[in-house]
Amino acid sequence: FNMKIDIQRNYPRFMLKNLLALFCIVALAYVSLFLPEYNFESAISVMTGSLLSIVFFHVNLSGNLNVGYNVALDYVFYATYILFILELVTIVLAWHQNKKDEKVVHGYMVFARILYPAYLLTGSLLFLWVYVFARGL
Repeated sequence: FNMKIDIQRNYPRFMLKNLLALFCIVALAYVSLFLPEYNFESAISVMTGSLLSIVFFHVNLSGNLNVGYNVALDYVFYATYILFILELVTIVLAWHQNKKDEKVVHGYMVFARILYPAYLLTGSLLFLWVYVFARGL
């Protein structure tokens, strides 16, 4: 007895529902880079809180999917972890230079403000290329 079942995923709704929350957290973390007078303590707190929020969101989502392998959405979360860690390292380096040289601090913060959207754009294009265009979805 053979039976063929066609299952069509509603992946745009699933991705939108989950990536919208992720986008809001990422946007909040980016805005923290523009705090006046290089308020490092607040920026580090926002970035750390955002990172923890995304980790718990990812763990909850992975538990609901109930699969034993990585799905495309997992790689989006991994890329977001790397982004936040890079931003935290940059902010901490700028914080340590705060008392020594204002130009170096300004350079770090400009680097962080440019790195963030460049990383998101590059990662988004790479994701689209690997998961949409290469597979012909």
